[in-house]
Amino acid sequence: MPEISVIIPVYNVAPYLAKCLDSVLAQTISNIEVICVNDGSTDNSGKILQDYAAKDRRVKIINQNNQGISAARNAGLKVVQSDYVMFVDSDDYIAADMAEKLHSMMISGNPDVVICSAECVNQLPEDAGAAIIEWQSWLQPWFDEYAKPTGVYDVPKTIKDEFISVVWNKLYKTSIIKDYQIEFPLGLIEEDEYWLWAYMLHCKKYAFINERLYFYIQRTGSIMTTRNANEKVLDILEIERLIYEQAAKYADIKAYREILADWYIKTTEEILQYRRPKNLSALTAKLADYIRHCNSSDKLKSFYEKLKTDDNNVG
Repeated sequence: MPEISVIIPVYNVAPYLAKCLDSVLAQTISNIEVICVNDGSTDNSGKILQDYAAKDRRVKIINQNNQGISAARNAGLKVVQSDYVMFVDSDDYIAADMAEKLHSMMISGNPDVVICSAECVNQLPEDAGAAIIEWQSWLQPWFDEYAKPTGVYDVPKTIKDEFISVVWNKLYKTSIIKDYQIEFPLGLIEEDEYWLWAYMLHCKKYAFINERLYFYIQRTGSIMTTRNANEKVLDILEIERLIYEQAAKYADIKAYREILADWYIKTTEEILQYRRPKNLSALTAKLADYIRHCNSSDKLKSFYEKLKTDDNNVG
């Protein structure tokens, strides 16, 4: 049985895929399975996967019609055979000893998840656009802001204050994923944030390795690059609702209610500042629904009244 399963969702990344696969297959811990989910690629990605699978039997290919990154990752999770799982995006690459270092920390410290630092590799063209370049410019400082000394830590209830909400710089326990049937939400952006919350709700300890072992490629056309301009920006608030439902199902919701209210307000304010939707009434309607069916915190009600006033003044 492999020691680690590496899940790689693949969609039209032919210029980047070989470097990604080379970095994964060159890991110093060689007993791994590499699950590549070809999500309906129309470029040469499928052929590249076939070539690698022919040369290295650790590479397993799942072919499916294009359904999005969440469906691709879920498909990979269904066939995992190891005790531990990593996610790598197919346009990124990892250090040769990433898997070994995360696995060693998992074994020695017995945390529920191991996290490492990441490095942004800028491949944005000069004409990428001011908004994209500005947004991408704070990614590395954002990653570095969450760095801490290598060690094992308690998982706080303020989960989003502690970790970057991406799934790809971490090693997870398959048992937690399967026991709680944790899947990525289909058809929504910010899927990493939900999945990470759903996982971390069941964790007591996490380990951090203060080394940049994951290399995130900043390029035009990537999901993280295009999200600020995405018309589906209000999906982010749907993600907040799903997180609340997970906390209500598996934890003492009283301990999380105000924390999640604060995060809903912060998320909404960020949407208004950086990704302001054309229809503000749609945003206030989502907030009203969240208060009615999920979190009736007084601070959320006050925030809603303020938004309604602002909406009426704009109208």
